[in-house]
Amino acid sequence: QLGHRGQQDQRCHRRASQAHRFRRVQPGDRVLLCSDGLSDMVTDRIIEKTLDKHPGDLEKTARALVALANEFGGRDNISVILMQLQPKPDHAAETE
Repeated sequence: QLGHRGQQDQRCHRRASQAHRFRRVQPGDRVLLCSDGLSDMVTDRIIEKTLDKHPGDLEKTARALVALANEFGGRDNISVILMQLQPKPDHAAETE
């Protein structure tokens, strides 16, 4: 049907719209880049809860996200890149 958007298309459109909202990232912020193998299988809320569950262990969190996507069907390749921003080094302290 021309002009018909399926539920999946609407979810992708919503996510694309959210990608245009920026905020400055701060030291300590975590950034998640993932394929649709994760985002199509696991809801945003469950992803958020998983990120909150393992705040200090990026590898454990990434593995938990992949495991969840597989538990929920794992119909596609699942790629997860999770990083945590570090504070800028204090160059003044290095020169002393």
